[in-house]
Amino acid sequence: MEEKKNKKSLKIIIIIIVILLILAIAGGIFLFINNKKSIGTEWGDVYFEYLEDKISDNDYKDAKKGKLQFIQLEDENKPAMILSYEKDTDKFMEITLIDKENKTKTKKIEAKDIEELDIELLYNIKNEKYDWYEHQKKEDGSELFVEIEESYIKNNSEPEDDKKYEFTEEELKSEKESPSISKFDEEFIKPEFEENETDIDLKGKIDKKELRDTVKKAVDKYKTQDKIITDEVKEEVEKSLEELENLKEQINQTKDTEDGILVGENLLKFGQYKGNGEIDSKYTLVINQDKTYKMTIPWSEGTKEGSVTVEYDEVTGQYWVVFGDDYSGIVTKEGNILSQSEVDFYYEGNIEKTTTSETKEENEKQQTTQETEKQNQETQVNSSETAEKTKQALEEEQKKLDETNKQIFNIQFTSYEGKQTGTTVKSVLNTVISSNSINSNKVTVEMDGVSSADSSQITSLKNKVATAKNYQISLEYDSNGYINKIIIK
Repeated sequence: MEEKKNKKSLKIIIIIIVILLILAIAGGIFLFINNKKSIGTEWGDVYFEYLEDKISDNDYKDAKKGKLQFIQLEDENKPAMILSYEKDTDKFMEITLIDKENKTKTKKIEAKDIEELDIELLYNIKNEKYDWYEHQKKEDGSELFVEIEESYIKNNSEPEDDKKYEFTEEELKSEKESPSISKFDEEFIKPEFEENETDIDLKGKIDKKELRDTVKKAVDKYKTQDKIITDEVKEEVEKSLEELENLKEQINQTKDTEDGILVGENLLKFGQYKGNGEIDSKYTLVINQDKTYKMTIPWSEGTKEGSVTVEYDEVTGQYWVVFGDDYSGIVTKEGNILSQSEVDFYYEGNIEKTTTSETKEENEKQQTTQETEKQNQETQVNSSETAEKTKQALEEEQKKLDETNKQIFNIQFTSYEGKQTGTTVKSVLNTVISSNSINSNKVTVEMDGVSSADSSQITSLKNKVATAKNYQISLEYDSNGYINKIIIK
């Protein structure tokens, strides 16, 4: 009986041992399978094993701020892996590719004393295509962009010179008011899209599960270029190209000549100008070849001097000539200067090159003359004859002001008359929308069977304009001489 009992106990022990062995084998198999679990793509598994080996070998010892992302290069079916990190004050970037045999090729970039090291997707204006670029922002404000190509990565060589674009801090600046275009903006457009970087811990003891999760997260974020460059992105780039062409056109219209300063399409000549009208004729203006001016204002002390500048009003599409804080106006085709609230100046003729300096004797003489004129004017005002003349002069000035306002209104549009590109047509339509929003004189646009002064309808017409197509623009005027219709065919 005892013997049977022992045999039964032995059987139970054997069964328990077998169960434990089965559990141990199953657990081992589970761990093995878990460790070999796929990232989800073949190339993702290759990059995971690459990073696992590199981290295990302490290749990234003391690394911090690790960033991981995958990008599509033009001639590669499998994406490239971009790994960036920092060590002390130095910045590093590794660009890794997978060849046909599933072997990795890496190009390591080390940059010292720079503020930023990253990659950017840019639209190359000259080549008319999107590419990825290594980007370095240096401490002196300059920036370097290097097109990423698989050839120099696989060969671990330096990129060709024509793939490098370096810009100084000054060459990165652009101002629409001047206007000016930066060297960078002449070469590239930076589209807006969602970044796909993933943080990665490169230091310390490797945690395979954490590493696998990180790589899988980066793989899941990966997008091919056709997914990144959406229709919305393309529209924004097209809009930026149109703005660039408009800005170039503005710059061409503000280049100086030997005879004067270009203000839009009209030339402001160097030389002597005189105020228009009986009273305003006391005003004189000299514009020198060094783009300085001297303005004589009656019944005031001394003269006004400074530099002449040209400004562009984006709202009205109008160019203005500005004389410091003293005066501003528009330039007519005849080369005269008109102002809405101040004296108008008319060109009298060229003079020898002058400077802004005057001798003490000349200033004293001029001041004495002005004081005498002031006294004479005060005496004349007391007489009824002068009062009548003043009344007539004021009426004349009001008529002149009305005429000036009309010319200023019309000059917004007269430069657009004739054969124009689609880009210019869009500009004139923007000018009409802006003008109609602030002026009582409304301008109607007639195009494609539509005739309207409504801003929403004009905007719809503008959206139909083909940039590369040529159009014919003609103008119509109302009974008072104001432009009231623009016809586009």
